[in-house]
Amino acid sequence: GMPTGDEGLCALGFKHGERQGSMGSLLLDAAKTGNFRFISGCNVEKVTFETGRKPRANGVVAKVEGGTPLTVKARAVVVAAGSLNSPNVLKRSGLKNRHIGSNLRLHPVTVALGDFEEKIFSGEGAPMTTVSDVVANMDGKGYGARIETPIALPAQYTALLNWKGAAHKKMLMARMQYMSPLIVLARDDGSGRVYEDSEGKVRVDYNVSTKDAAHMLEGLKKACNILVA
Repeated sequence: GMPTGDEGLCALGFKHGERQGSMGSLLLDAAKTGNFRFISGCNVEKVTFETGRKPRANGVVAKVEGGTPLTVKARAVVVAAGSLNSPNVLKRSGLKNRHIGSNLRLHPVTVALGDFEEKIFSGEGAPMTTVSDVVANMDGKGYGARIETPIALPAQYTALLNWKGAAHKKMLMARMQYMSPLIVLARDDGSGRVYEDSEGKVRVDYNVSTKDAAHMLEGLKKACNILVA
């Protein structure tokens, strides 16, 4: 489409809708049908089932923000609460399969930063424009890491930069526009689990495996080679 002035900070979203995320595409299309109702601030407690020899999902019980109860009846129920919340919805609904919540994979990520003489402005432009598969298949089975070029904004640099004292941190942040990051994103062979604690909060139990750590380290070496080159 035509330039709108949003192009420089597309990682923060396009206020005119050019990026066409779900809010400006599929959810908008659903709303236009007149048959779709959005309920925000809603916490699903459980899926309900028809009684009988073969129970079938027929709705959900939930609470809307503020504690207002909500019951929805439906011919079909889709549990799409993400990898962290879906397992707990299933468990609260009475499903007993021991694998629910297991095999959690998070594709762990680390980052290499290059500091250049010229300004890079890594917070601007299109995200993830280049991907390297040089270490994507470290074990011959498709497990390894990909090196990608992300957008990096000030808040991200604040979390990523190692610093020693306030003056050092200020100096590093002043150099931000000269820095270019590369992320190393692993396809993890190891896994963790997600569960709900006694207070109903989501808990994650995950540690990077020795194999995955080795893949990420090799990816870091290659990322540093790219930045030096």
